[in-house]
Amino acid sequence: MNMAVATYNPQILVDTNGLTEKEWLEWRRKGVGGSDASIILGISPFATARDLYYDKLNVVSYKDDAGNWVALQIGHLLEDLVAEIFHKKTGYPIYQDKRMYYHPLYPYMLANVDYFVTLPNGETAILEIKTTNYNARDNWWIDGEETIPVNYQAQGRHYMAVMNLNHVFYCCLYGNSEDDVIIRHIERDAAYVTEGFLKADVSHCLSGRTFAATAGANNTEPLKLLFSLLAANGTEMIVEAEDMDKYRNEQIYAGASKVIQIAKTAGMECRRLTWNPNYKGFDDWQLAIKQKSERRAERMNFKTRFLYGLCDFDAIDEEVAAWHEAPEQTETLEERLGFTNEEQSLFIKGEEETLLKMLLAQRRQQ
Repeated sequence: MNMAVATYNPQILVDTNGLTEKEWLEWRRKGVGGSDASIILGISPFATARDLYYDKLNVVSYKDDAGNWVALQIGHLLEDLVAEIFHKKTGYPIYQDKRMYYHPLYPYMLANVDYFVTLPNGETAILEIKTTNYNARDNWWIDGEETIPVNYQAQGRHYMAVMNLNHVFYCCLYGNSEDDVIIRHIERDAAYVTEGFLKADVSHCLSGRTFAATAGANNTEPLKLLFSLLAANGTEMIVEAEDMDKYRNEQIYAGASKVIQIAKTAGMECRRLTWNPNYKGFDDWQLAIKQKSERRAERMNFKTRFLYGLCDFDAIDEEVAAWHEAPEQTETLEERLGFTNEEQSLFIKGEEETLLKMLLAQRRQQ
């Protein structure tokens, strides 16, 4: 299973289902929430640190702005609709967890997440719902490049830290149709550490993750300077990914534990990665996953691969070309594509837009 064993799990503060708004605000005042993070950093366009201070003391809520109540109410009323649009656009399953969580190591850090997302690889991600007007949509671009408003980035990174998750999606509605949405994604800033420079390079190529290497399991002294620089430049987490024989070899385990300690000294969180012990290194594990996925995909027809998110709709052209170029055709084109008679008819007639909508509807039901 593609799973990391984390060093902590978020703790439940309160079940918010059925709470009145007043009760919910009282619980929220017990710590720092996601939207509070940008206020503390001084990058919120909605409130100042003094506003937040008075809010936490229950002197006055910075959200009690009579001039902005319509926009706040619209955002609240449209939340479920925007979430459904995200689901329709991506095909990813979404769900709600109406509980407020806190960080077990930093209990003042709270998280009340809008929605959670189940990704194709089984990972859980966070979904933040936003609404804005047509003119303000420009805040999601800088010089023509896609971006996320910095206050929302701070909120998402706060939630990732509390929930110990690695991905946040944003879905922002700015109009009155399902196409008037902006979808963005950020990942938790993390660096992986393993023994051996070649292994680190191979692991990076196979996983796309950022890797640092040590020249030996206990040669961790150079990591002190590296980790301090990474922390100063925004890296939030170090992932110790030493070989699995760390659980059998005391020296390797001691070196892996030094990685965790150095990360904590530099002010970063750290998790220890554990995988199937039949694969010694992270690179061996990732290569096995890649080969297994490729073999599984080879045995699937186009429709099955599309429904499970293993390929885009455009891959249908490559599938047809491969079928024509095969030296021996052991299956019909219909079998290779996996279509029903109705779907095959739409494909032959060139009604690809209708066919795509039909397949997307089936993907959402997976």
